[in-house]
Amino acid sequence: METRHSVECWMFGEDGRVLLLHVPPRDEVPAGFWQPVTGGIEPGETPQEAAAREVTEETGLAVPPARFARVRGDLRVTIDDDHDVLKTLFAVDLPAGDVRIDPDEHDDSRWLPADDVSRALHWQSNLWTWRLVREFREASA
Repeated sequence: METRHSVECWMFGEDGRVLLLHVPPRDEVPAGFWQPVTGGIEPGETPQEAAAREVTEETGLAVPPARFARVRGDLRVTIDDDHDVLKTLFAVDLPAGDVRIDPDEHDDSRWLPADDVSRALHWQSNLWTWRLVREFREASA
């Protein structure tokens, strides 16, 4: 089985809202879907460095790697019989700034109240990680 290492970054604004990005329609999801920032870890990169790079690439916001709080590591998500993803999960409080999405990856962004996030998510893996992030933030408060 092939394993890809990736990061998933849940971003919180100063008002507690959560930033989600919309992936355009695809064959498997004709309406598209909402998700947090996600992406692969490149060779030689730490998970925190990958998180900072992905946030910058996907939102235009520069956040130093040290600002990312590691929620969990090594979360395995099975894609199919031949592929899985090993995720490191992060939460980060964002500085004020305009989000600039990459139109090659996303077609919209939205700041949602935390109580609305679950209803917006399509994938079970994102619902699971969102629950973990909420529990982590509540325990850290």
